[in-house]
Amino acid sequence: MKKIFEPKTIAIVGASSLKGKIGNILMRNLQQNNALKLYPVNIKRPRVMGIKAYPSVTDIKNKVDIAIIAVPAMFVEKIVTECAHCKYPIQNIIIISAGFSEIGEEGKEREEKIIQLANKYKLNIIGPNCLGVVNTHYGLNASFAKHDVPRGSIGLIAQSGALTTALFDLLKEHGLGFSLVATLGNKANVDENDFIEFFASDPETKIIALYLEDITDGKRFAGIINKISRKKPIVIIKAGSSKKARLAIQSHTGAMAGNAEIVQEAVKDNGGIICNNLPDFVGVLKLLNGFKRPLNKDTVFITNAGGPGVIATDLAENQENVSLYTFSEKEKDALKKCLPAESSVENPVDVLGDAMEDRYKNVFRKCAEFKKIGSVCVIVTPQAQTPISRIADEISAANRKYHIPFVPIVIGGEAYRQATSVLNKHGYSSFIFPYQAIRSLSKCIEYVNGIRKSKKVFAKELPVKSSALMEKLEKEQRSVLLYGEACSIGREYKLDVLSAKIVNSEDDVKKISGGFPLVAKVDSPDILHKNAKDGLSLNILNSKELVKEFNRLKKLFKNDQVIIQKQVEQGLELIIGIKKDSVFGHVLLLGLGGVLTEAFNVKCLWLLPASQKEIIEKIKSSPLAKIIRKKKISISRIAKEAEKVGRIVQKHAYIDELDVNPIMMYPDKEPVIVDLKIIVDIKGLSPN
Repeated sequence: MKKIFEPKTIAIVGASSLKGKIGNILMRNLQQNNALKLYPVNIKRPRVMGIKAYPSVTDIKNKVDIAIIAVPAMFVEKIVTECAHCKYPIQNIIIISAGFSEIGEEGKEREEKIIQLANKYKLNIIGPNCLGVVNTHYGLNASFAKHDVPRGSIGLIAQSGALTTALFDLLKEHGLGFSLVATLGNKANVDENDFIEFFASDPETKIIALYLEDITDGKRFAGIINKISRKKPIVIIKAGSSKKARLAIQSHTGAMAGNAEIVQEAVKDNGGIICNNLPDFVGVLKLLNGFKRPLNKDTVFITNAGGPGVIATDLAENQENVSLYTFSEKEKDALKKCLPAESSVENPVDVLGDAMEDRYKNVFRKCAEFKKIGSVCVIVTPQAQTPISRIADEISAANRKYHIPFVPIVIGGEAYRQATSVLNKHGYSSFIFPYQAIRSLSKCIEYVNGIRKSKKVFAKELPVKSSALMEKLEKEQRSVLLYGEACSIGREYKLDVLSAKIVNSEDDVKKISGGFPLVAKVDSPDILHKNAKDGLSLNILNSKELVKEFNRLKKLFKNDQVIIQKQVEQGLELIIGIKKDSVFGHVLLLGLGGVLTEAFNVKCLWLLPASQKEIIEKIKSSPLAKIIRKKKISISRIAKEAEKVGRIVQKHAYIDELDVNPIMMYPDKEPVIVDLKIIVDIKGLSPN
């Protein structure tokens, strides 16, 4: 990685003297650093931009740190092969060229051949179809972006070249700049995880920002975030989640735990900051770049206009991680001494429309003395006498002097530009709308809370061992376990799964003489949602009804077995589920169970493994907690059952989806699992 971002020698394949050509832009950008030794490669030209050119990389007899390829896709495989066969093999390659997997099957085949070459010759390939890389502190612009990439402390990793160049322009307007930039393209064999780890080691990079459309290795990704986020904030905007949506969902868990939700939880649980849109992404970067971290969620608003103060108050009350600080009487008295009698010393603090910079300064000083305040938002509106620039100076001074952030919100056009100009000189940004500032503050507070959590341990799944059940499933090519088979796995982990009796005939049914009310249901690998298929009969009160319901089920499901269970006492119905995500591996879910499962979609998610402590923490901070407490049920008891379910996949890693639905929870007795469904990956049954 160091050679990629701090190279001494670079070969540019497709270098050109013609303005407008990518090979020309690359040459011009690279020539900004006079210390770089450039080797243009052009089969038709002996010189490019006054520098000796070579017909092929194999003609270069010196060591080359990076080869940048910008030629039509059909020639790239040949050039990569030549890089591997140079006198001194070129192991670091940036492929700018498009025309690979992004265009369909033909391009995918080209890309696969390049990946094979990378694996064979141990090459590090960035791209294809990427913008390149940048190191502003080293003077390296190995990209075809504009030459004036703003210098700063943000390390950007992006899967879109166009968005990268847009962010260069956008963040420059806010006084922000970049240390390192890596564009991923199609990620042949160097991915976001490799770059995050390198950016974490770079002393000039203070914040790591990512735009991703897909994630290569979710478990590694989550582990890296968990390790690094305590030292450097990691801000992520993830797009393209809808493309991952499955067309056929087999279980309730599969329906409820979509890719977008899993990514959100994976990032947040490991101390990262996840953003769903560009305004939030930019806003969070603005706050993290220069301001001190908020101490807690208790926020004070200072305003010179009542209306914006009310708007900000409403917005704050609707943000989960922001709350209005309540001043004590002693603190109010202290504020009154530095404000006119007409001012409000509630929250928001109204310094009035005629406030000069000294009034703001005095209130800032008092707020810094109140030790329980987590952050301050300063709202300024441009009234006729308002000295915008001088107030901006005082906001900058407060941020330098005090231990909490003073976040400027300057509502207006010219006023915002004036304030931004002053703030940028001191390394701070401004917000034009209260909404963006408060949303960004909320995410920063969430980050501060997230990194205070105990460090997560990422355990490995145990290797799959063959068993009689696995052999049976393979032989029958069956991916859904029958109820009895699922119960045997559940009971390995001391789950109290309700027993069931298989009935094959009326005679079997008539032998059941007591225990009413009972439940009859079809038990079939082909019937996953019994209610939807009329495969469930509840509240059977006597033998006559039981025979009737058995015959109804057998008529509907001739080739499947029917099971009879005791109808349990009604309690709080919950679902505990597991889904194997293609990116992050097994995920644990807890939500409302029974018929409410997908209707209300109130849930918590955890990447596995998850400890009881982690499970309890998340339940307590979720909407589920209110429902659970209302029913007087122990959250610890629920967490204990969820942790048991989560442990199942450590041994049974071939499980694709699992539903404990419902598990009946009670305030005064042990829970009972009424139904357990397990779906396995048949391909995963065979040990490696």
